[in-house]
Amino acid sequence: MAKNKLTLFVDVGGSKTSLQLNDDKIRVLKRASFPTDLSSLVPQIRRFLKPLFKPDALLMGCRGVWTAPEKSTWKKKLRGLASRVEVMSDVELAHRRIFGRGAGILLNAGTGSIAYGRNPAGRTERQGGLGFLLGDEGSAFWMGRAYLKHVYAETDDLTWVRSFATHPDAVRRIAGLSTLVLRGARKKKALRKIVTMSRGHLLDLLDALRKKLRWTGPAKVALMGGLFQNKSFRDEFTKRLNPKKFRISKF
Repeated sequence: MAKNKLTLFVDVGGSKTSLQLNDDKIRVLKRASFPTDLSSLVPQIRRFLKPLFKPDALLMGCRGVWTAPEKSTWKKKLRGLASRVEVMSDVELAHRRIFGRGAGILLNAGTGSIAYGRNPAGRTERQGGLGFLLGDEGSAFWMGRAYLKHVYAETDDLTWVRSFATHPDAVRRIAGLSTLVLRGARKKKALRKIVTMSRGHLLDLLDALRKKLRWTGPAKVALMGGLFQNKSFRDEFTKRLNPKKFRISKF
């Protein structure tokens, strides 16, 4: 009888780390999550695995880890925890869990925004994901910042606006304002315009990535992130996709 192979997925986000152990039939055997603390990550993984056999593979996705030296450093730290260790960005890991090693594009619109894809020939590219200072167009943060500008233009209330900009957790707090924008878009034209522009930026991300990948025919697209958890935003975004270029992949 063939051995049931185990794979441990380690998803290291900005605030939370999630561990999930799967068998080769993609059944979830064990889960855990805890606040992200990179200094104690390896001991936490060891504790998670302690009652179990060493998994056949450990796939870690870590936010912001894109370069070969960064991946190599983490691979050395994780050595011995599994028979095979792979390290990638959190976006690459999400793509692997959805598409395996197959072709497809992942569009993530949460606090930030990024598109990452693999074409049928195996070529990979990314678009966006430069952070709130240099990019993240169309993201929840972008939407929240646009809302602050709108409020200031209407009320001239600089104190309230600056309370967000100067907060120690400014990025998360400003991104949280996107819920007010989405909620008020039905009644207020200015907010509806912000939502429409956000969708436009995200569509531009997809088009730019498709061009980078030299994709011919429709590409499978998976949608992730907080903005796409809003049904109205997701449905309208899906309607605007060109079916000759993209088709939504469910996962």
